[in-house]
Amino acid sequence: MPKCKSCGDDIAFVKSLSGAWIPVNGLEPETYWLHMKDRREPQMVVVTENGATFRGRIGKANDNGTTQVKGRESHFATCPFADQHRKKKQDELR
Repeated sequence: MPKCKSCGDDIAFVKSLSGAWIPVNGLEPETYWLHMKDRREPQMVVVTENGATFRGRIGKANDNGTTQVKGRESHFATCPFADQHRKKKQDELR
């Protein structure tokens, strides 16, 4: 399994809807319940196996207003060095 070059965590990759590769945590997709319209912290970003991304506050199955999403958490959302990778990508686009 590949490892993040910055933090050393195990990661996998899922191709986004736009064709870019997104690093994700975990070996297998999990089911998450997200409050999609709730922008309070903490936020979670889930990437589905077909590359769609969903952002929301984590909830429970029996919470009103939650949406069930099956996927894996974006590694960009958890890596302490994610900003370094975003900056590098932005520089490459210039």
